[in-house]
Order: sequence, then C-alpha cells, then structure tokens
Amino acid sequence: MDKGSFDGKEQDLYFPDDHPIYPGWFKGMAQILTERGYDIKGKKAQCGSSFKNDCPEGLASCCCCWILYNEPNFQAVELRLKKFARKRGGYEILFLPKFHCELNFIEQCWGYAKRNYCMLPPSSSAEVLERNVQKVLGEIPLEIMRRFSIRALRFTDAYSKELSGRQAAWAIRKYRGHRTLPESILCQLTVDLE
Repeated sequence: MDKGSFDGKEQDLYFPDDHPIYPGWFKGMAQILTERGYDIKGKKAQCGSSFKNDCPEGLASCCCCWILYNEPNFQAVELRLKKFARKRGGYEILFLPKFHCELNFIEQCWGYAKRNYCMLPPSSSAEVLERNVQKVLGEIPLEIMRRFSIRALRFTDAYSKELSGRQAAWAIRKYRGHRTLPESILCQLTVDLE
C-alpha cells in the first residue's frame, strides 16, 4: 500500500522496520487516526457489518472506519494497477460493477462467443480447443459489439433513472429505437406495468 499524506506531509501506514514491538507491521486505523490528531477513545472500529449502511445518517465521526473513509487523501487514492497500466503503456482501466453483465458489453461479447463455441464439434485435443476459442473470439462481428455496447449504455441510462432490473429490461425493449429513455419513464411504467 502506498504512503498516505496528512497536512501535506507523507504519512507512513506501516511501522518502521526498527520498531521495538511491531517492525514492518501495518499501523491500523486507530494508530493512523491518532497520528492525524483524532481522539478515538470510546469509538468503535466500525458501526456494523457494512459501515456504509449501518452508520447513522449525517454523522461523519461515528466510528474509526467512517472517519478514515471521509479523509480526503483516502478518497483520492489511485490504485496501483491503474498507475502501473498508465505508466507502462498509457492504458486506462475501467472497473465495472460485479454481477451486472448487462452493464458490461465485453461480458455480452463473451457470451456470444461461448454460444458459437458450443456449436463447434467437440474435441479432446488442447490445441484444437485453444484454436476454437481464438476462432470464435475473432469472429465476433463489429456490428454485434456495437449493439452490445449500445445495450449496455441503455441499461446504464435506465439504472441512472432509478429503474429496477425488471423495469429497465422492459423500458429498453419498449424504447429500442430511442437514444435515451424519456424523463417521464417512471410515470409510463406505473401505467403500462399495471
């Protein structure tokens, strides 16, 4: 983990190697907050099992986890993988939500390739299997990729309008020829789904 910063100075998140009790160990929330001048006596490490949902509304200092989460330099941390990719080849990494394949057109392309792979004759040879995988991945038409990309953007638009998964799927089918969903979509949903 990279070093933190506090008041414009670097803050090491690990004890030094010559520390008498914890050489090279991670300091932990309590020590980091104490070094930053917070009084954490009597505070829990975390309010519940999921601190974003269990912490009281509007209270920024209910537990150590929430205090640290709200520190500006902890919110602005860039992942090492992103730094490495940018430094190495100028690549940008986009992290997509887990378990939402409708928001990730690459997952949809992968599903298309798997469907085509299943139509090929079975084989027990590793070389043939690898060749078949490369073949089906290379044969995904650009037009199909574009359709999946547009579909993912439509789902993103529907979710940004606070539609559920079922409502989003219905709205995307109904407004297939439109670039975005109308702003009045929630009113239409209550009428059409009843």
